[in-house]
Amino acid sequence: MKGAVFKAFEAFVEERWSEELIDSTLNLEGLSTDGAYTSVGDYPHSDMLTMAVYVAEETGTPVNVLVREFGEYLFHVLASAHTEMVASFSSCIDMLSGIESVIHRDVRKLYSNTELPQFDVEDRDGDKSVKLIYRSSRPFADLAEGLILGAFDHYGVKANSALSRYDHASDGTHAAFTVTVNHGDKQVSA
Repeated sequence: MKGAVFKAFEAFVEERWSEELIDSTLNLEGLSTDGAYTSVGDYPHSDMLTMAVYVAEETGTPVNVLVREFGEYLFHVLASAHTEMVASFSSCIDMLSGIESVIHRDVRKLYSNTELPQFDVEDRDGDKSVKLIYRSSRPFADLAEGLILGAFDHYGVKANSALSRYDHASDGTHAAFTVTVNHGDKQVSA
């Protein structure tokens, strides 16, 4: 996993709870780097899982909820860092549909050795809805769900959007997300 994700997790925990909690998290035994992460490094996803489980236990937050909320936070971090890319999409549905063909393509150009999840568009109805199939060797469907929710917020459609999820694998490595946006009887772009 990219170090930028670890740095965002550190900021998320510190903002949401406390500097002391992130300090104790980074001092956990068994982390590959002894808790030292840089934004440009690559680190095992097992470190993120270890940290998320610890923070969840310390705060009494279910792990899946914590990871989903971090995903929402992470979307805003990534959108702030890549404003031109996010602005190039006409809507939330357009952006979600372009994860694999545009966003991940560009990430692979910058980081040829990076391992990204796959987001295939199975069905799209203009800017009304999209069904995405998530596949990854890592168990982060909750993170993907949070990123989608962060996109709703970023594009200002959170109150008028629906997200459903079907897990194809119980370990969080394969899921289907269906996103729909509407205002009453009239469907609008997200």
